[in-house]
Amino acid sequence: MKPNSFKYSVLAVGVVAAMGISTAANAATPNTTGGISAGAAPITNVATANYSVAGIAQPNVTSNTVTVSVSETANFALVSTVDDGSIGDDIAINQTATPGGTTTFTHALTNTGNVTDTYTVNTTGNDSALVTATPDYALGTAPVTFTIVQADGTALTSAQRTALGTQAETGTLANGGTIRLQPGTRANLSYEAATPAARNGNDKGVGTLTATSTFFTANLPANATLVNENQTIVRLPTFKITKTATSTVDLTVANPQIAYSIVVTNATTDYSTAATDFVIRDVLPAGLSLPSGTASDVTVTGAGTATISTVGTQQAINVAVANLAVGASRTITFTVNVDKTQFTAANSSVTNNAEVYDKFIGPVSPLIAAPVLDTDYNILDSTDSTIGVTRIPDDAGEGNGAGIDTAGVTNFTRRAVVVSNPTTREVPLPQVLLVKRLIQLSLLTAVKMLKVPMLTH
Repeated sequence: MKPNSFKYSVLAVGVVAAMGISTAANAATPNTTGGISAGAAPITNVATANYSVAGIAQPNVTSNTVTVSVSETANFALVSTVDDGSIGDDIAINQTATPGGTTTFTHALTNTGNVTDTYTVNTTGNDSALVTATPDYALGTAPVTFTIVQADGTALTSAQRTALGTQAETGTLANGGTIRLQPGTRANLSYEAATPAARNGNDKGVGTLTATSTFFTANLPANATLVNENQTIVRLPTFKITKTATSTVDLTVANPQIAYSIVVTNATTDYSTAATDFVIRDVLPAGLSLPSGTASDVTVTGAGTATISTVGTQQAINVAVANLAVGASRTITFTVNVDKTQFTAANSSVTNNAEVYDKFIGPVSPLIAAPVLDTDYNILDSTDSTIGVTRIPDDAGEGNGAGIDTAGVTNFTRRAVVVSNPTTREVPLPQVLLVKRLIQLSLLTAVKMLKVPMLTH
């Protein structure tokens, strides 16, 4: 809190107290012109005495007139009422921002002095000292809405409403507008700070709301303005897609199939937020198809609704997810049939990618066949890194960060060996004689080992 205090005449207060004048005389005259209060009406005191001498009335005696001007005390405070872990200070930090959206900041401007004062209220993109980091963008100017209440937050009394005069109890101030507050009242202020649509996750914005006292401007200009700083941080989901597939499939079997699993996680980062109303999509590569072609072929672990659509000539699995908290996951499993005629080349394989489509504001579902960036979606995370529009820093995405993605790859084999068109070949005569001589030598060696005499013919 940064209260500003100013006493117009401390000496006058002392004089009033010494004379025992009622404290009601300390009330400042309401200032309805918007300038410095002209001060309370001067208090005058004249002493008179009458007496008799020997029963004879004497002329009244009148003293000189004593005039006292009552002091005026200006005092006001401007504090942030945003719950950022420290309510009632000068700074609101780490408030969630969405590209193309607004973040609401609230403040309390209180007149704690004894004079009615007028305040000029401004919103700015001023870069004052930050608690967290250097800003990436300025929040800019915006109109401010207000409601005048008592200093303790309760509604104004009938007398206070009457004393408002031409000052409205609620309304909207254009940037640089003024508001007049009686002593003991406050204005609850609120404004929406815009975040440009082009901002990305973890970008930080800063802006200020200021209140300048008219009374101080005329009497103590250096202390006339109080500043509250407002900070935003762009929070976006960081999707991590892990897709696994049957690694090897033998195409010689009667009905080759591939089993797939897709796990989508809303990874934890310093700027994470829940993902809402997004769609997980898997467009099956040519040659792959669901057994029945319906959503019954797909199992979703956790809340999510699967539908089947067509993208070009290929089947597409779409799973709409209403909410995915930071750190939470959704798992999708299914099995597809393989058309062997589509994979006849040697060492053939198939890569199946998965994608996540999300919007900053509003739902994605139902997802059309050819979604348009910034119309149907703002975020596209894919296991194909060449098409992603993640809107997060590289070190949190594919740069070995929390959101790294993997695709499902399957290699095809043909394990059966078939010999076709057998042929007969003749062995040349010299080779035949050599074989016969080797047989004879083998037999001779065997006979000698048995010590059997050889018969000669």
